[in-house]
Amino acid sequence: MRVLCADGEFGAAEYEPFDRIIVTVSAWDIPPAWTGQLAAGGRLVVPLRFRGLSRSWAFEHAGGHLASRAHGMCGFVPMKGAGEHEARPVRLHGDDVSLFSDQPDPSGAGPLSGVLAGPREEAWSGVMVGKKEPFDNQDLWLAAALPDFAVLTARQEAMDSGLVSPSWLMATPALADGSSLAYRARLRPVNPERTRFEFGAYGHGPDAARAAGRLAEQIQIWDRDYRRGPGPCLTVHPAGTPDAGLPDGRVADKRHTRMVLSWPEPARVAPAPEKEGMEPR
Repeated sequence: MRVLCADGEFGAAEYEPFDRIIVTVSAWDIPPAWTGQLAAGGRLVVPLRFRGLSRSWAFEHAGGHLASRAHGMCGFVPMKGAGEHEARPVRLHGDDVSLFSDQPDPSGAGPLSGVLAGPREEAWSGVMVGKKEPFDNQDLWLAAALPDFAVLTARQEAMDSGLVSPSWLMATPALADGSSLAYRARLRPVNPERTRFEFGAYGHGPDAARAAGRLAEQIQIWDRDYRRGPGPCLTVHPAGTPDAGLPDGRVADKRHTRMVLSWPEPARVAPAPEKEGMEPR
């Protein structure tokens, strides 16, 4: 075993190639050194921030780019040094409620100033989840589906006061729609035993009802088409890759790379043919 004291952004070229590269800090981008020093058939595992969401992704080489093979939820301290990237939040209520995006300002601090002071609109999706049933893929679907996706973070005091009621304190899916805001609501129980819960959205601003409805609609689409499928793929391409060289999906432009989050097309089940002599129902 060798221990080096250096900036991990640049890898360790004197010992390449590596069959495995495992990063143990949260990264915003993938520098050329990690891709270039990874052996053919090797695997890179990195906690990566994509559109404000943190997931640990396992990547392998795939014809000039990296393609994910697996992913999972994670939480790591952010990277320092040359690869550091400071997330600049939009403050919605002092330091108590903030909005984060891959961009420094997802919709402008001006339009969203005071957005939480207005009345709250609700939109419930009819989509249910069981107690302790994982649904982290829903966050990734929303990040891919919504061009104005962001994540909302709140302090406990803001929740206790009723100012906001998000599904999580950290990184609750949201959207910043001009001067209106919507975020995923705290899940509400639908049975006395509190073992089944419904997804919904809360909206604020002049177009609060429409913003909340947009978010709830995407939750319904996730449930119908993607909830039980194979899940998303994240590909990582060199920064100069033209749009025509990228797969379909949500693109996030970084310093060194262009990342694309894509989902396989949902399987459409054809209706069973009616039997002769039977009345349609």
